[in-house]
Amino acid sequence: EKYSCLSEAIACMLSRAGKLPKEASEEAMIERAYISGLEAGRRCPTLNVLFYLCEAPDMSPVEFMTELMKEIRRIEKTVPEQHRKDVQKSGP
Repeated sequence: EKYSCLSEAIACMLSRAGKLPKEASEEAMIERAYISGLEAGRRCPTLNVLFYLCEAPDMSPVEFMTELMKEIRRIEKTVPEQHRKDVQKSGP
């Protein structure tokens, strides 16, 4: 999967914004279990969910996606290639 670090990037962004899953779910109007599933890599967000997630850190969709891509790139540089392949094989 091209963006295997997506769940970790979302979790990092929400954490950096000081949001626990409960707070993020309330602000983004998404079920808390869904947010936890995103952060754990058990769920893949739809475009609609990504737009709702922008509410938690109070960002525009463009700002959110720009920061999300920066975070994904940062994670990809720090995670060894073999680990990413192992994660992709095991899947959510």
